[in-house]
Amino acid sequence: MRREQKDAKIQDYQAALDTASFAVLAEFSKLSVATMEKFRRDLTGLGYKALVMKNTLARIVFERQGLSQVCEYMVGPSVLVFGSGEASPAAKLLARFMRENPSVVVKAIVFDGGTYPRSEFTSFITMPTKDELRAKLLRVMLAPLSQFAQIIYPTQRLVTVLGSFSDKRGRAE
Repeated sequence: MRREQKDAKIQDYQAALDTASFAVLAEFSKLSVATMEKFRRDLTGLGYKALVMKNTLARIVFERQGLSQVCEYMVGPSVLVFGSGEASPAAKLLARFMRENPSVVVKAIVFDGGTYPRSEFTSFITMPTKDELRAKLLRVMLAPLSQFAQIIYPTQRLVTVLGSFSDKRGRAE
């Protein structure tokens, strides 16, 4: 690879890390091009990207970013799954892809300025999305109103029945 090509790759990697709020470094092997392209399309549909990395060039970029601890994971074929949004949807998609393709293995996760080992990947899969958190918060906020309505409704029915009973009694007299 010529020097200009290497510089272009380094700039691509740098741009990816500059815009990413998270990145998952995974090892892929024994995958067909069609399988990898389908995975990339699925990621793009969610607003994320995947970038196959040259380890030596990626090490340069990670060291520049102050993420030298990622360099120890730069062995074998590496793909970087990254995005600027939430990490959970991308992690869930990657986990599903890993179940379908057992040769894909997570190496490390870069999130919030820190590097996490493969063992922490399950916490990113189970992490709720912002929409899920909003729904839970709304449910908690509406629970007292719902309980109040459940208490008031039978009382309101009782008042209605007693009113009807009173009206019938008043007409009968």
